[in-house]
Amino acid sequence: MDDIEKTLGIRLPETFRDICVFYSSGFLGGISHFAIPGDCEPYIKGETLRLRGSIGLPSRFIVLAEPLESLWMDAANWADRALASPAGARKTYGAFFEVLLTEEEEERR
Repeated sequence: MDDIEKTLGIRLPETFRDICVFYSSGFLGGISHFAIPGDCEPYIKGETLRLRGSIGLPSRFIVLAEPLESLWMDAANWADRALASPAGARKTYGAFFEVLLTEEEEERR
């Protein structure tokens, strides 16, 4: 996490850090989340750097999932908020993660 913050020049919100202790990537709520560790592809740091270079993604954003329009965070304004997704904005990553868990549980029933 520290490497991601240093390389991308952002500060990750605490809810994101807390969740990443037990969830590091994969499908959840129908969204393919990028990996946290750099030993898996695609991963958050690499995809964010790639898009910053290829399409000029502003440095305040990080990309968390695919498809690219599905999940991103605005690091410049978060103070633990400002998450956008197809389901709409959520105040915290934790709130969004709860929505995904609920959707996943409903799909399994």
